[in-house]
Amino acid sequence: MAAPRVSVDLGNVIKQADGFERLASQLQERVTKRAVVTLARRLGPQTNRLISAELNLSTRQVGQRVTVTNGGDYVEVTASGKAVPLSAFGAKWGGPSSAGATAQIFRDSAPRTFVSTFIRAGAVLVRKFVGSKRAGRLPVRPLAGPAIASLLLGRGPHQIEQPLDDFAQQTLDAEVARLVALEIEGIS
Repeated sequence: MAAPRVSVDLGNVIKQADGFERLASQLQERVTKRAVVTLARRLGPQTNRLISAELNLSTRQVGQRVTVTNGGDYVEVTASGKAVPLSAFGAKWGGPSSAGATAQIFRDSAPRTFVSTFIRAGAVLVRKFVGSKRAGRLPVRPLAGPAIASLLLGRGPHQIEQPLDDFAQQTLDAEVARLVALEIEGIS
Protein backbone atom coordinates (compact mmCIF):
# COMPACT_ATOMS: atom_id res chain seq x y z
CA MET A 1 0.00 0.00 0.00
CA ALA A 2 1.36 3.42 -0.93
CA ALA A 3 1.94 6.00 1.78
CA PRO A 4 -0.77 8.69 2.06
CA ARG A 5 0.28 11.97 0.46
CA VAL A 6 -0.93 15.44 -0.42
CA SER A 7 0.42 17.12 -3.56
CA VAL A 8 0.47 20.79 -4.48
CA ASP A 9 0.67 21.34 -8.26
CA LEU A 10 2.51 24.59 -8.83
CA GLY A 11 2.61 25.01 -12.60
CA ASN A 12 -0.50 27.17 -13.09
CA VAL A 13 -0.17 29.03 -9.79
CA ILE A 14 3.28 30.35 -10.66
CA LYS A 15 2.31 31.32 -14.21
CA GLN A 16 -0.59 33.43 -12.93
CA ALA A 17 1.67 35.63 -10.77
CA ASP A 18 1.79 39.34 -11.61
CA GLY A 19 4.68 40.17 -13.93
CA PHE A 20 5.66 36.53 -14.52
CA GLU A 21 4.80 36.62 -18.22
CA ARG A 22 7.07 39.66 -18.74
CA LEU A 23 10.13 37.61 -17.77
CA ALA A 24 12.22 35.77 -20.35
CA SER A 25 11.75 31.99 -20.39
CA GLN A 26 15.14 31.41 -18.76
CA LEU A 27 14.21 33.74 -15.90
CA GLN A 28 10.78 32.12 -15.62
CA GLU A 29 12.46 28.76 -15.11
CA ARG A 30 14.76 30.20 -12.44
CA VAL A 31 11.85 31.85 -10.59
CA THR A 32 9.86 28.61 -10.76
CA LYS A 33 12.72 26.48 -9.42
CA ARG A 34 13.50 28.86 -6.59
CA ALA A 35 9.83 29.20 -5.58
CA VAL A 36 9.36 25.42 -5.53
CA VAL A 37 12.49 24.90 -3.42
CA THR A 38 11.38 27.59 -0.97
CA LEU A 39 7.91 26.09 -0.65
CA ALA A 40 9.32 22.60 -0.13
CA ARG A 41 11.67 23.92 2.56
CA ARG A 42 8.88 25.73 4.44
CA LEU A 43 6.15 23.12 4.02
CA GLY A 44 7.82 20.46 6.21
CA PRO A 45 8.05 22.50 9.43
CA GLN A 46 4.56 23.95 8.89
CA THR A 47 3.10 20.46 8.44
CA ASN A 48 4.82 19.35 11.65
CA ARG A 49 3.44 22.38 13.54
CA LEU A 50 -0.12 21.84 12.29
CA ILE A 51 -0.11 18.14 13.20
CA SER A 52 1.54 18.83 16.56
CA ALA A 53 -1.19 21.38 17.33
CA GLU A 54 -3.78 18.61 16.95
CA LEU A 55 -1.98 15.56 18.35
CA ASN A 56 -0.25 15.46 21.71
CA LEU A 57 3.12 14.96 20.00
CA SER A 58 6.13 17.24 19.66
CA THR A 59 7.04 18.63 16.25
CA ARG A 60 10.16 16.46 16.34
CA GLN A 61 8.09 13.30 16.83
CA VAL A 62 5.81 14.33 13.96
CA GLY A 63 8.78 15.23 11.74
CA GLN A 64 10.07 11.66 11.95
CA ARG A 65 6.88 10.49 10.24
CA VAL A 66 6.46 13.23 7.59
CA THR A 67 8.51 13.80 4.44
CA VAL A 68 8.35 16.57 1.83
CA THR A 69 9.37 15.84 -1.77
CA ASN A 70 10.23 18.43 -4.39
CA GLY A 71 9.16 17.10 -7.79
CA GLY A 72 10.10 20.02 -10.00
CA ASP A 73 6.68 21.54 -10.65
CA TYR A 74 4.97 20.04 -7.61
CA VAL A 75 5.65 19.57 -3.90
CA GLU A 76 4.42 16.47 -2.12
CA VAL A 77 3.89 15.89 1.60
CA THR A 78 3.90 12.22 2.57
CA ALA A 79 2.90 10.96 6.01
CA SER A 80 3.37 7.60 7.64
CA GLY A 81 0.28 5.43 7.60
CA LYS A 82 1.56 3.44 10.56
CA ALA A 83 -0.19 4.10 13.86
CA VAL A 84 1.86 6.00 16.47
CA PRO A 85 2.57 3.94 19.63
CA LEU A 86 0.48 5.03 22.61
CA SER A 87 3.64 5.52 24.65
CA ALA A 88 4.54 8.48 22.40
CA PHE A 89 1.47 10.34 23.71
CA GLY A 90 2.82 10.58 27.26
CA ALA A 91 1.10 7.49 28.65
CA LYS A 92 1.17 6.93 32.43
CA TRP A 93 0.29 3.93 34.54
CA GLY A 94 -0.68 4.00 38.22
CA GLY A 95 0.50 0.47 38.97
CA PRO A 96 -1.22 -2.91 39.23
CA SER A 97 -4.15 -1.55 41.26
CA SER A 98 -5.08 1.08 38.65
CA ALA A 99 -7.75 0.63 35.98
CA GLY A 100 -5.12 0.93 33.26
CA ALA A 101 -2.75 3.30 31.54
CA THR A 102 -3.88 6.81 30.63
CA ALA A 103 -2.81 8.91 27.66
CA GLN A 104 -3.92 12.16 26.03
CA ILE A 105 -3.94 11.61 22.27
CA PHE A 106 -5.50 14.89 21.05
CA ARG A 107 -4.55 18.21 22.63
CA ASP A 108 -8.18 19.38 22.81
CA SER A 109 -9.43 16.31 24.67
CA ALA A 110 -9.00 14.96 28.18
CA PRO A 111 -6.64 12.07 28.99
CA ARG A 112 -8.27 8.71 28.32
CA THR A 113 -7.90 5.55 30.42
CA PHE A 114 -7.22 2.38 28.47
CA VAL A 115 -8.68 -0.39 30.62
CA SER A 116 -6.55 -3.46 31.36
CA THR A 117 -3.37 -1.90 30.01
CA PHE A 118 0.01 -1.47 31.60
CA ILE A 119 3.37 0.03 30.70
CA ARG A 120 6.47 -2.09 30.35
CA ALA A 121 9.81 -0.94 28.91
CA GLY A 122 8.35 2.29 27.53
CA ALA A 123 5.50 0.62 25.62
CA VAL A 124 1.83 0.63 26.57
CA LEU A 125 0.67 -2.95 26.43
CA VAL A 126 -2.65 -4.69 26.87
CA ARG A 127 -3.54 -8.14 28.13
CA LYS A 128 -7.04 -9.51 27.56
CA PHE A 129 -9.11 -10.29 30.64
CA VAL A 130 -12.25 -12.42 30.76
CA GLY A 131 -14.60 -11.39 33.56
CA SER A 132 -12.51 -11.00 36.69
CA LYS A 133 -9.90 -13.63 35.76
CA ARG A 134 -7.04 -13.47 33.36
CA ALA A 135 -7.63 -15.83 30.44
CA GLY A 136 -4.50 -17.94 30.69
CA ARG A 137 -1.24 -16.48 29.43
CA LEU A 138 -2.49 -14.64 26.39
CA PRO A 139 0.09 -12.72 24.40
CA VAL A 140 0.68 -9.11 25.24
CA ARG A 141 0.24 -6.66 22.37
CA PRO A 142 1.20 -2.99 22.11
CA LEU A 143 -1.47 -0.31 21.76
CA ALA A 144 -1.27 2.54 19.27
CA GLY A 145 -3.00 5.85 18.61
CA PRO A 146 -3.94 7.30 15.22
CA ALA A 147 -1.65 7.44 12.20
CA ILE A 148 -0.27 10.83 11.16
CA ALA A 149 -1.74 10.21 7.70
CA SER A 150 -5.29 10.35 9.07
CA LEU A 151 -4.82 14.05 9.87
CA LEU A 152 -3.09 14.78 6.59
CA LEU A 153 -5.90 13.21 4.56
CA GLY A 154 -8.68 14.98 6.46
CA ARG A 155 -10.32 12.02 8.14
CA GLY A 156 -12.34 12.76 11.25
CA PRO A 157 -12.68 16.01 13.20
CA HIS A 158 -8.94 16.66 13.34
CA GLN A 159 -7.65 17.58 9.90
CA ILE A 160 -4.94 19.81 8.50
CA GLU A 161 -5.38 19.47 4.75
CA GLN A 162 -7.13 22.83 4.23
CA PRO A 163 -4.82 24.91 6.48
CA LEU A 164 -1.85 23.25 4.77
CA ASP A 165 -3.21 24.12 1.31
CA ASP A 166 -3.81 27.72 2.43
CA PHE A 167 -0.27 27.98 3.78
CA ALA A 168 1.20 26.57 0.57
CA GLN A 169 -0.80 29.01 -1.56
CA GLN A 170 0.14 32.05 0.55
CA THR A 171 3.81 31.06 0.71
CA LEU A 172 3.99 30.43 -3.02
CA ASP A 173 2.22 33.68 -3.90
CA ALA A 174 4.52 35.73 -1.68
CA GLU A 175 7.68 33.98 -2.88
CA VAL A 176 6.85 34.25 -6.59
CA ALA A 177 5.96 37.95 -6.18
CA ARG A 178 9.25 38.53 -4.34
CA LEU A 179 11.30 36.69 -6.96
CA VAL A 180 9.54 38.34 -9.91
CA ALA A 181 10.17 41.77 -8.36
CA LEU A 182 13.85 40.91 -7.89
CA GLU A 183 14.19 39.69 -11.47
CA ILE A 184 12.39 42.72 -12.94
CA GLU A 185 14.49 45.03 -10.78
CA GLY A 186 17.63 43.22 -11.97
CA ILE A 187 16.60 43.59 -15.63
CA SER A 188 15.97 47.36 -15.41
